[in-house]
Amino acid sequence: MSQGPNNIINPADVSEILIDQPNDIEKSSNMVHPAYAHKDYQIQGYNLLQKHRYNNFKNSFRLLQFFLVVIVLNFFQNSALLIANFNDQEVIEEEFYWGFHVLDFGQSFAFAFVEAIVLIKCGVITFQTGGAFTTLRSIFSYAMLMINVGGTLVAFILFLFKAEFWEVPAHWIEYSVQCCVILTSFVFIFGSQDKTSVIYKYRYLEAVIITATLVFCIMKLFFYGEVIEVEMGGERAAHFFEYPGEMFNDVFAFLFTVIRIRDVHTQMLQCLSGSTSGILKLA
Repeated sequence: MSQGPNNIINPADVSEILIDQPNDIEKSSNMVHPAYAHKDYQIQGYNLLQKHRYNNFKNSFRLLQFFLVVIVLNFFQNSALLIANFNDQEVIEEEFYWGFHVLDFGQSFAFAFVEAIVLIKCGVITFQTGGAFTTLRSIFSYAMLMINVGGTLVAFILFLFKAEFWEVPAHWIEYSVQCCVILTSFVFIFGSQDKTSVIYKYRYLEAVIITATLVFCIMKLFFYGEVIEVEMGGERAAHFFEYPGEMFNDVFAFLFTVIRIRDVHTQMLQCLSGSTSGILKLA
């Protein structure tokens, strides 16, 4: 074996040892020069980091796919409720009152709950501390998520206690929470500091959709509170604004989720590409 200056082993000789005497290498690590062992540790650490990042992207990808299914189910459930609402209020109350309202309150809570999990787990809503405004916006976003989930849950539970007694308060809670969450969406969209995010990129289109949803939400409050009186009754008229508004929101959520899935898939591919190029640089 040849040695260079300062008794440093020639790399060519080390490669010959690795090829010709693998069993001896396994038995004794002293034959590997510390510089090569350090490289090996670097590569292993880099692999672990990239694997962790890739697994995070993969989990987000699967969660978004699941949410896509939930959105589609929610859309068609609102469609079914809208079709059922074409019956007179007396028919609804006599023939399918319980099932109609359980689906109404239940789907609102279920969708809000799943939506909150997806937004947090996929990093759409994160807690950031880059300044006073950023910190407040993060706290505000989390608070609105909790109010949305908590409010729809309270309305659902109250209705289950005694439907005839709690139906009106439950509807007021549900509608008020929905309007509150829609209003805060403007802060969430235009307060985004990440200029490359999907939310920021399509902020004006999102603002138009949210404005339309807010109009539907306010109108159903006017009709349900009989500020605007109609012959069919306030509750039934409010439902004609509630369900199309929810379907409109489902379409927006569907498009946003598809875009998000595309971005996460791109990040997964970049992670794999970066892992290969990073190992080549370290080797």
